[in-house]
Amino acid sequence: MNRTKRKIFETSMRLFAEKGYDGTSIEEITSAVGVAKGTLYYHFSSKEEIFNFLIEEGMKLLKNSINIKMQAQKKYIDKLRAIILIQIKIISKYENFMEIVFSECWGNSTRSMTCQKYVNEYLNIIKNILQEGMDKRRT
Repeated sequence: MNRTKRKIFETSMRLFAEKGYDGTSIEEITSAVGVAKGTLYYHFSSKEEIFNFLIEEGMKLLKNSINIKMQAQKKYIDKLRAIILIQIKIISKYENFMEIVFSECWGNSTRSMTCQKYVNEYLNIIKNILQEGMDKRRT
């Protein structure tokens, strides 16, 4: 991701977390980034595309973090500990991202459904790890 796109991404994340998606305008994003609308539209076709990119990239980071940590752990209790530590790290390091996901997760809008889909995928990863651990313990 080039510098301008990253700046748009990071600024949008901060503004969406502070003001909400609906409370943030393209004009506010371009003003805060210090670029013209044309520059923003070169990188993203709409505010919705910025939002979708932000959610997709953030959840990809979260899932990748879990997958990397899980491969290094043999015992399921260690996997669970790793998940908990990742959660704490993500919540503290990416507070704006988590605020956006949780604030947009409620309702039936397209954005809400997108957030719900990603949160459910993430929760299923954790559920599967827990289920595997319980199954192994029973055998």
